[in-house]
Amino acid sequence: MSHELTQDIVLKMADPSVGNNDPIWKSQPILQVVMLKQITSNKTSQVQERKRGAVSDGKHYVQVMFTTQLNDLIEEDQLQRLSIIKIKHMTCNIMQDKRWVVFLSPATTLPRSTFTHGICPMQTHCCARTRCSGPDH
Repeated sequence: MSHELTQDIVLKMADPSVGNNDPIWKSQPILQVVMLKQITSNKTSQVQERKRGAVSDGKHYVQVMFTTQLNDLIEEDQLQRLSIIKIKHMTCNIMQDKRWVVFLSPATTLPRSTFTHGICPMQTHCCARTRCSGPDH
């Protein structure tokens, strides 16, 4: 069985005019993880480790937050950079005046051998954001 990345979904995910009730958030896109980074939040008395990253549809990428329910998958290397994933549930939130796509439920990782498109290196493809200056913006 072969899988293809869900083409052009990232443009819709990053579009500020796409509201939380849009059908896109109920879709289950297949994307590639192109970056993972750990962040630590200690706003409360309890320190919470979360992961953020970027995902690509093969043409574009967008920054995302992974809920803490996905930490085990990341820490056990089941979900890592260049993994192909099928997202089961996602939404969009505004955090610190920035729009973030949030992956809520555990994602299914797909074997790379079933992947039919090339890898999207973030440095050579246009980002879905209006400022396209590379992975760290």
